[in-house]
Amino acid sequence: MAASAQTKTVIEGDLIVETNKTRVIAENDTLIVTGKLELKQGAILTIEANAVCIIYGDLIVKNSVNLSVGAKLIVGGNLEAPSGSGKVELDVDPAAAFYILGTVSDNSGDFNCGNTSNYDPPGDNTCNYGDIISLEDNENDSTGIYDLFVSGDAEKGVTPVYSELCAESSVILSAVYTSADSYQWCDSTGTPIQGETGVDFEVSEPGEYFVKIYDSTFEQNPTISHRAKVVGTSLAVDIVADNGPVCSGSTVEFTLAGTEGATVFYTINGSSTQSIVLADGTAIVSVLNAQTDQIVNIISVQSGPVSCDVNLLSTVTVNPLPNTGQIIPD
Repeated sequence: MAASAQTKTVIEGDLIVETNKTRVIAENDTLIVTGKLELKQGAILTIEANAVCIIYGDLIVKNSVNLSVGAKLIVGGNLEAPSGSGKVELDVDPAAAFYILGTVSDNSGDFNCGNTSNYDPPGDNTCNYGDIISLEDNENDSTGIYDLFVSGDAEKGVTPVYSELCAESSVILSAVYTSADSYQWCDSTGTPIQGETGVDFEVSEPGEYFVKIYDSTFEQNPTISHRAKVVGTSLAVDIVADNGPVCSGSTVEFTLAGTEGATVFYTINGSSTQSIVLADGTAIVSVLNAQTDQIVNIISVQSGPVSCDVNLLSTVTVNPLPNTGQIIPD
């Protein structure tokens, strides 16, 4: 019997499976979620035979996850079971694989594992998980899906495999194999990057990168690593308006705009750090009964696992009340 046709679906941002609903990734299909995947109370994620689910962010589970024969679930962030979720069932067929790049945080008690993976390192009834060395985006090849590399390919690994780059910042890429004779980092076209011959490579531009690893013990010398993808983040915040100048005793307001749902961290006149959420892409920072000039300093903005440092300043002048003089009655 022929295998069913393959379909790849990419969801930009978060995917929420609502209460008591089921999300099924059909046999041989691939689902890629660039944000987090959250299963609400009673929701189920089912990955059928030989299907693949890749989540760049966190996987938040409040009920159950089922992996069929040959299924693969890769979580770039953390696996979380929020407090009050109840017992979470993870039913992983021995011929399936469940990989977590981040941490496992089970606030509701131990996970229940209906079955466990026989990948290296193997799982067991206490829900231990294997780890993945690298993901390589092979969208240009005939399969159109991601290749998976486990511990046997450790000499080819790079970390992190996916990064979001803030403006005027950088990310450090590293070869997993650290004891090679030499290294040469390259861009996506294979062009060597001048001077980048160490185990680490500091990247300040979006792109795909890999490293040629030279080691006399390798059967293939040099060995070409898997690729690391660095993308420019859309995370942003700005101070777009204020209500200054105002009179002493008035309320000062600074209007912020940026990425919807992001958390902005700031100070007022150098005081302790505060935060506010851009609930609909905007927020107003207010200072009541202002007596002196007010300075807001935006320190950083965060959304999910991505946090960007910023340095934005705005000042509202607070003028003293006018002296109207003393009125003496007749």
